[in-house]
Amino acid sequence: QGVAAAFDAVGVLAGEPVAEAPVDRVPVVGEEWIAVVNAEQNDNSLVLVQPKIDSADDIVQLTATQVFTRTNNPISVSADGAMIFFIDADNFIRSIRPDGSDEQVVSQRGDWASIALSPDGRRLVATTSFRDSTLFIFDLQDPDLSKAVQLYNPTTQQDVRSYVTRFADALDWDHEGKFVLFDAFNTVAADSGVTIEFWRINMLDVDNELILPVFPAQPPEINIGNPSFAQTNDNFFTFERVDFDAGISEIWAADLFNGTANVVEPNGDSIGHPRYSPDDSELVFQRRVGGVETLRRIRLRDDKIRAASPSTPYASGAQLPVWFTIGEEAPPEVPTSIGEEAQVLGSFALHPNAPNPFNPATVVRFSLPRAGAAKLTVYNLLGQEVAVLAAGPQAVGEHAVRWDGRDLRGRPAASGVYFYRLQMLGAGGQPVVLTRKMTLLR
Repeated sequence: QGVAAAFDAVGVLAGEPVAEAPVDRVPVVGEEWIAVVNAEQNDNSLVLVQPKIDSADDIVQLTATQVFTRTNNPISVSADGAMIFFIDADNFIRSIRPDGSDEQVVSQRGDWASIALSPDGRRLVATTSFRDSTLFIFDLQDPDLSKAVQLYNPTTQQDVRSYVTRFADALDWDHEGKFVLFDAFNTVAADSGVTIEFWRINMLDVDNELILPVFPAQPPEINIGNPSFAQTNDNFFTFERVDFDAGISEIWAADLFNGTANVVEPNGDSIGHPRYSPDDSELVFQRRVGGVETLRRIRLRDDKIRAASPSTPYASGAQLPVWFTIGEEAPPEVPTSIGEEAQVLGSFALHPNAPNPFNPATVVRFSLPRAGAAKLTVYNLLGQEVAVLAAGPQAVGEHAVRWDGRDLRGRPAASGVYFYRLQMLGAGGQPVVLTRKMTLLR
């Protein structure tokens, strides 16, 4: 409700609020990291950095695979921090776990430039390296709902669309996965024969394929771009305001509900790619100093759009930051049981599959508190059995099984979300069941 309510309230970053401002969500609890791309010469590998750098151990090269850097969004992290997606230098989409394991190519084509995964994990929005005027929306639960949306520049005239948009770059989803905040490069041929070029920030209502302007028209020399939502409240986002002719760049932040925007800090002539921290108390952004890309952090006031103090240096030789949290694992989904069943659940476990999302295969690990009959099955969203990974007598302890993404008849299963379920009888004869979710991305 956050973005929709904000637009209703302020008439697109203008006017007086008429609704109650949405409250902040509780930040994800867990271990924080900042994913960055190495900016050293001839090395654009993916690196994780602790927010507080005390030693070299707080900087970890996640993979030597080179990352595509000619975009604002080569990296996207799942909401729980369990999986990192990135565009490699050959424009394939890859996934990797934050411990560096399970790296794999998850796209069949090497055409991608920028990506963003929705917080619910259902949708992926992407742009291509061809710089065309299309946003590709992939529905990972129901591939039939995937679509391509042609971009246009919204005007102030009702039902009038101006098709001057050339391509989009920065992408970010609202928390509910209904809106995509993006910037786009536009060109307009003036009467004088001169082509006017400019960057603007818009919002896409994905289901209705409706594009909404976030700001009123800007002077021709002003470009606004690289937007990113706050992590606890979709009413706020950070962005950049750039005058290329004058060589001036500024980090800004906006409050959609109140219709206000504020400069956070001037950024020289650098492109900053700003991002909020997990609790929205800070921004991290980049600045080019002496020919070297450096990251800086700046604390914010409680309003999320004004600086509490000047920025401070954070890391040198790094670019394109994404600040995220590896969430503490939620309790497994287990039916309420009686008596002694509660005592065995501590050693009866179904672990997250790896990799996830996956293509073409994944591994499921589970543990049993005692020897006995157990069954591990895969179901689709309709509750239909797709595959049986294990059945019959099983030994006590840890187990690992591989699913090759094929159904009971040996046919490749379709892309989408699947459930995998582990079931066995407890000591009292009552069934104990654990269920988890996985995503097959072909």
